[in-house]
Amino acid sequence: MILVTLKKKIINSGKWSSISGVVIILLQLVQTSVVARFVDPSAFGLIGITLMIIGFANNVTDLGISGAIIQRRHTTKKQLSTLYWLNVFSGIFVFFVVWLIKGQIVQFFRNDSLIGVLSLSSLLFLISPFGQQFQTLMQKELKFKEISYITMCSTLAGTISSIVLSLANFGVYSLVWGQLTNTILSTVCFVVYGMKQWRPSLYFNHKELKGYLGFGLYQVGERVVTYFNNNLDVIIIGRFLGAELLGYYTIAYNLIIIPLTKINPIITKIAFPVFSILQDDNSQLKRGYLNVIRILSTINFPLYFGLAAVSPVFIPVFFGEKWGLSVQITQIMCGVGILRSIANPSGSLVVAKGLSKLSFMYNSFKTLLQIPVIFAGAYYGGVKGVAIAYLALKCFYFISNYRVVIRRVIGPCFIEYSTLLLKSLSNSLIMAFSVGAVLWVLQPKGIWGLFALILLGACIYGLLLYKFNPDLMQSLKNKADIRR
Repeated sequence: MILVTLKKKIINSGKWSSISGVVIILLQLVQTSVVARFVDPSAFGLIGITLMIIGFANNVTDLGISGAIIQRRHTTKKQLSTLYWLNVFSGIFVFFVVWLIKGQIVQFFRNDSLIGVLSLSSLLFLISPFGQQFQTLMQKELKFKEISYITMCSTLAGTISSIVLSLANFGVYSLVWGQLTNTILSTVCFVVYGMKQWRPSLYFNHKELKGYLGFGLYQVGERVVTYFNNNLDVIIIGRFLGAELLGYYTIAYNLIIIPLTKINPIITKIAFPVFSILQDDNSQLKRGYLNVIRILSTINFPLYFGLAAVSPVFIPVFFGEKWGLSVQITQIMCGVGILRSIANPSGSLVVAKGLSKLSFMYNSFKTLLQIPVIFAGAYYGGVKGVAIAYLALKCFYFISNYRVVIRRVIGPCFIEYSTLLLKSLSNSLIMAFSVGAVLWVLQPKGIWGLFALILLGACIYGLLLYKFNPDLMQSLKNKADIRR
């Protein structure tokens, strides 16, 4: 009975997360498409550096508390209050740290324009912690319908803000104010909704942190190292190649990061609490993990291969002819996106089992390897060299991630794991080569040419999925029957 109820919650959560994911992707594409026509590449380079710094600090601000709350089956009201205020205090602390060191950040990237952008963006640390725990508790209880409403509305408000301000010639600040609008609205909504369920009291006792802080600090260490790994390319390009080239790279990076930040979380945010529930049942955990990989590869592989195929038309149509340099970078980075998308769920698996130390050690090793490889790519190949170096590293991580993390946590499963991936890979390759051939022969241009290519790719992939993955289609049918 418990498993049936859990299954229904998972399906409902997946439905709402999918809807919000699609809406947010479309809004972000519209925002980037409009803003890119009114700002130069260096502005996108500045926002790329700023968002990288903000994201890094956000990982520190959380202190791993969100993951600890979800992973623990029982948390008292006193513990929640203590953790809530710890989160708020850490946000205030990080705000002041960013203000104190912003001069050194500007010197490192050798760009004085960063000072104003960083100053304004740092306000995010004073705002977001107030709603963070409420969102975490909603996630733990699989209330993704409510989370989806809030994220869609706040993203829409942020998108409108960015577009209006870009039309008013606010430049890079249009993107910063869009992010602030998004964060303010979502925080207010999470607080208002969360307060109806639970109110933090004016209580703080360091003894209540026992077990949580130890778990959280390892997770923070793992997140920081992982984040550094995933943004080392931005750091090196921004420092040694300049904001303009980083702007071209940022457009490509933003495109390939969309599935990782908007589609993958649809699955992984649901998977984490579910994995935590099943953490003592390795067979169910293994089955659940492989199902997550199957779903993600079925969705993400055709998106990335399709984007690589149509990017010579997609980028000029959506962002303008001046972004032509981003085309080849995007095609290379699509490979990075594919490999990151299937590596991403292992993080939920490790944290659900309480093995943050393992993940921290593994990601520390990757950092030591990554620094010289990406630096060499920048030195010998410029911005394209960085993309190629990043792709080579991800190919190596694909093998090491299985050997070091997946096999250790859920046991040997390489044959099942690789078989799942090969099905999606073969279907996506056939689709991408077909679309690429049509593009090479007919050379369609404009929005209607792009639409025709996307429609062709979707039809080809759908037919291949129906023909060669009948078990997946049957699974989707069964889920539809459960809904009824």
